[in-house]
Amino acid sequence: MKRRGGFSAVEALLGCVMLAVAVLPLMRLNYDTGREAGFSEVCLQAQMRVENLLEAQRALGFPAAATSDWTDLPVPPAAGPKPPIGCGSEERLRARAEADGLVALEADVRFTLPTDPQPLTHRRASLRLVARADASWLVPVPLTLDAAGPAD
Repeated sequence: MKRRGGFSAVEALLGCVMLAVAVLPLMRLNYDTGREAGFSEVCLQAQMRVENLLEAQRALGFPAAATSDWTDLPVPPAAGPKPPIGCGSEERLRARAEADGLVALEADVRFTLPTDPQPLTHRRASLRLVARADASWLVPVPLTLDAAGPAD
């Protein structure tokens, strides 16, 4: 009997398996890219909220409640309502008095993504120094050196 040209069922099946093995990494790459894009978007939203909190507090002026320890501050109304970030978020604004009449302001936003096993696992924070309006931060502060001093 004369053999006809074409592919057998085994050859076609083998070709499909090889094609599937070649396409699987591309499908995984597409999935990972989409997930990372979503993560980046949520991180940008959180960072924008941190910056809005700091700018709203800075516009209010020098926080008088600042002490040498971190003091929680209320969220300024100018920061606007808390936007939905990820699958839940928590924000905090606090201040601490520093030397030379400066105040350190810290805004902190913690958030959760849909794939996170625990809540509030991600964090975006920023720290700014705010000066007193009376310019007391311009007064030089003497620096103290240890007894050995720097080597010549």
